[in-house]
Amino acid sequence: SGEYPTFVKRVLRSDAKVIVLGYFFVPPGGEFDGCEEEIGALNSRLKTLANRTNNLWYASGRSVINARNLRHFDSDRIHPSPLCSARIGKLLASIIDAH
Repeated sequence: SGEYPTFVKRVLRSDAKVIVLGYFFVPPGGEFDGCEEEIGALNSRLKTLANRTNNLWYASGRSVINARNLRHFDSDRIHPSPLCSARIGKLLASIIDAH
């Protein structure tokens, strides 16, 4: 329950198909360092929502972004680098191709 599932279900009523990209961990020492527990809980809820909802898929950001590899991040150490943006694109494309 909550705003996120309400929003997703409203979008799905338009016959859309939705992919939710789960959050990834950020490099140690960054602005969001220490949020691992909250990020993990949110990802778990998003994955559960996707498992229970038709035409909604969960994509794990952690599967393509390694928090210990700074090449995966932009200079702000929060947003994905072009390298990882391409990896995210390939992940999402594979889900689209499968469905």
